[in-house]
Amino acid sequence: MLLTVHIIAGVGLLGELTIAGADTGPRVVALPAGTRTCGIRLRPGTAGALLGFPASELCDSQVGAESVWGERVAGLEEAMADATPARRLDLLIDAVARRGASPDAAVVAAVSRLAAPGASVAGVAADVGYSEPQLRRRVLAAVGYGPKMLVRVAQGSRSSCPISIRPASS
Repeated sequence: MLLTVHIIAGVGLLGELTIAGADTGPRVVALPAGTRTCGIRLRPGTAGALLGFPASELCDSQVGAESVWGERVAGLEEAMADATPARRLDLLIDAVARRGASPDAAVVAAVSRLAAPGASVAGVAADVGYSEPQLRRRVLAAVGYGPKMLVRVAQGSRSSCPISIRPASS
């Protein structure tokens, strides 16, 4: 199951590869008409492993990928800038796969359980063998925010809510 709590990495307006952290509210992005973007979403619980540091450090923010992964990003940005949309996605997926990130299996299981209807933080913590504070620390590092927020996001993603996409004003 995919939720909307993922790191989103994609090529921005100027060809800069960016990484967006988990959001605790809506994010408005104004793009000029005709702009094409490419991005991927990660399964909940995998962001911290991919980043190489706690995902909570990027909560509600967006940064250039170079500030996270260093100079290796420059070659990827150049390759993506000259590629077709389908090839951009392949390049991005390959770059993420090469990171060789291994998320904590217990946290991934906990995240999945937290997304289930009626889930409680105490119940999930007991199920995976963590105390509530341990679960909070681990989910915060892996997802970008704590388990209670994750439950709220999961509940919101199951609700019926219209989404409006408007072109940017000129």
